[in-house]
Parts: sequence; structure tokens; C-alpha cells
Amino acid sequence: QAPVRTAAVTSSAPPVAPPPAPSETTLFRMSGSGDAAASLAPALAAAYLTNIGDTDIRTVPATAATPGKITGQRGDHAEAILVSGTDAADGFKALGAHGTDVVLASRRIRRDELTALSALGDLSAPDAEHVVALGALAIVAGPGNPLTSLSKAQVRDVFTGAITRWNGLGGIAAPIDIVTLDPASDLGASFATLALNGTPLAASAKKFPDPAAATDAIAADSNAIGVVDTRHIGGLHAIALAETGAAPLSPTDGAAVASEDYPLTYRIYLYAPATGTGIAKRFVDFAMSPEGQAVVTQAGFVSRTVKPSAPVAAPAPQTPLDRLRALVAGAKKWGSGFHFQPRSTNLDAAGQRDLDRVFSYLISNHDTGDKLIVVGFADNQGDPAQNLIVSQKRAEAVAALFTERGMKPGKVAGFGEDLPVANNNTEDGRNQNRRVEVYVLP
Repeated sequence: QAPVRTAAVTSSAPPVAPPPAPSETTLFRMSGSGDAAASLAPALAAAYLTNIGDTDIRTVPATAATPGKITGQRGDHAEAILVSGTDAADGFKALGAHGTDVVLASRRIRRDELTALSALGDLSAPDAEHVVALGALAIVAGPGNPLTSLSKAQVRDVFTGAITRWNGLGGIAAPIDIVTLDPASDLGASFATLALNGTPLAASAKKFPDPAAATDAIAADSNAIGVVDTRHIGGLHAIALAETGAAPLSPTDGAAVASEDYPLTYRIYLYAPATGTGIAKRFVDFAMSPEGQAVVTQAGFVSRTVKPSAPVAAPAPQTPLDRLRALVAGAKKWGSGFHFQPRSTNLDAAGQRDLDRVFSYLISNHDTGDKLIVVGFADNQGDPAQNLIVSQKRAEAVAALFTERGMKPGKVAGFGEDLPVANNNTEDGRNQNRRVEVYVLP
């Protein structure tokens, strides 16, 4: 009888389970103005993670369905900052719905948004509102265009259709093709506010939501004039701008943007409620620190770091400008002017923070109060004599803040409504003209 064959029995080890995915913690969420959220926000987030000791910093771009993500590694644990960008309005809505912790905005929060978010505290207060950077819009044409400068009034007339041909600007008899940023975007809305005084864009204007696309359209059309953010000028020809009675200033002049004298300068804000997460507040503090401000510069924006200008020459006093030059002869102007809350001699949030920056810088350089010159200005609304008094009071208010810190200024003066840096026919312009400038003698 044949032997019975049995199947060989083999044994195998149970399958090995894959290692668990490393855990990841979202530190905070940031959202806001699209262009800045796409460039400045990731740069600041990456630098912050490095600052707190994370390694292997990586950026995952946003998609239509998911926010961008900046990650860092802390041991075997990942940390992430989420960044989404549409516009400031969506950012503030997300803040109210607890869908974000920090809002990055290329405009200031509106009154209706402040009211809607009042449960989070006063978002216009110094501990919640921070001017993290300055940007500038540039009027540009093709690289062969000979036009060197325009007044703000001419810019308004071109973009609203009152001037339709280049010979209306001293050029050739050719039509002007207008290329601009979509007014629905934050930068487009800023341009309308800063340059158009409420007048609608010309019907013929070609509108682009993306500054890079606007740059391409202008470069392809020899008859085009357009507006882009300065970081998107590329090979285009930037045209200098002038307020009425003032010298033209270039959008690429960093000092003119830093002082906010260039007419199309805009502020970039960070908003983090005082009631919010501690880590979000620490991120804002980092963004406002010298290390964070260096990132602002690297990202192509103008930082809020206090910097002296060139010494001012001294002519014989004649015009208001001559009198100012005589007053501050040999001194250096520090940073941008200090600005005030509406109808008040109280500094706005940015002004209060800038005062601390200037004072710290002066202390570090061993400067004394008698070298300080504080000069106040007003808008042209109302009686000129009263405006002179208001400008003096503003200068005295800032001088008093320095005095409280043990640094009493040597000279304090008011110039009333003289020497505006912006258009007094607009509220934004009047806000710019209500300012105090600080100069320091060597």
C-alpha cells in the first residue's frame, strides 16, 4: 500500500504593522490679503519656526481646497502653521468664526468689522493691531516709455478716463490702454482709495486680480499704463509720482516709502486679538522684532525698522519748507511720521509702537533729549490758526511721551496745515497729514 502523503506545513511571522505616522500639531492659523498671504506670511511663519528651535522647515503651497502649511520638526514631532489667503474681509470673517487666529491685511480693519468682532476686544488697540510692513503701488509703463513723472491728479484722470491719449501727458498721439488691479482685490481697493478719490475706473480698464498677470499685460502693450505692487515691476518702467506742490517720488525709493511720503504707500497689518492664543501673540511679537523685520525686507516689503534719513540742508528761512529745513538743519529724520487717532492728539496703535522703537534706538546710541526736534502738522480742514494750534499740541503730546521716558526734546514746533504729504481732499490724505515728525541732531 502506497504511503499517505501529507502536505508540508510551513509557518510564517505575522505581518509587521507600519510605524505610526509622526504626530503633527497646528500651532496657529493665519489668513488675510491674498498677495501678502502668499509671500510675506509664509516667510514670517518659516522664520518663526526656526526662531523657536524647529528644524527641517518646509512649505506646502495652498491649493483650491486646502490652506498652505509651513511645518517644522521638533524631535519626532511636527509643528505646523496654516496660511490661507483670499482677502482681508474673509480673514476678519474667519477670525469672528474662530476659523483663524491671526489676520494679515493690506488695509486697516473697517469700522463695521470692528463692531462685528467686538466680542474679541478692540482690534484697533495697540495690543491687537500692528503695522508689520509697508508696501507701495507703482504706476508703470513699457520699458521704452519716456514719461518720467505724473501728479496724482494726472493719475486719477488717466485711470478714470478723463485723459485717454498719451499726448494728453506730453507724449505721442496714441490711445492709452489702462491695465489695473481688480478693485475687488485688497490691492485694487487700496489703489482706488489712494489715487482715485472715489471716482470709478474707466470702463475700458483691463482688470487683473493678480499683480503678476497685470505686469505681463503691460509688458505686452506699448500703449499701456498700469498699476502693480512694487515687487512686480520687473522690467517695466516705473513712473515717479508727486502730490500737489511736492517733488516727484519714485515707488522704488525705500526711504520715501518708509516715511510714507510716496503717495501710493500702503500699510500691511497683523491683527491678533488680546483674547487669542498665546502662541499667536508670540508670533506677532516675533514679526515686529528686528529678526522679523529683516524677513519683511527679504520678502520685498519695507520694514518698520527705525532708520535715519540723510541730514537736512539749511537755506535761509522763506517758505514753510525753508523754515522747516532751517529748524532741522543738520538733523536726521527718523522713520515715518507719527500718526494720530481721528480728531485726537492721541497716537494711533502704530505710532505708539513706533515711539518705543525710536526711544530704544536712541538709548542704544546714547543720544540725549536735547538733540531731539519734534515737529507737528495738521490737515487743512477748518481755521488755519486753529490748525496751527492743533499741530503744536500734537508735537507737544509726542514730546511729552519722550519726556516721560527721561528724554526731553530740545525743540518742539507746529507747522499747521503747511507742508502736506498727501491729498487733503480725501480722508486718508488728511490722516496722513495729521502727523508728527521726529529729527535728531548728530
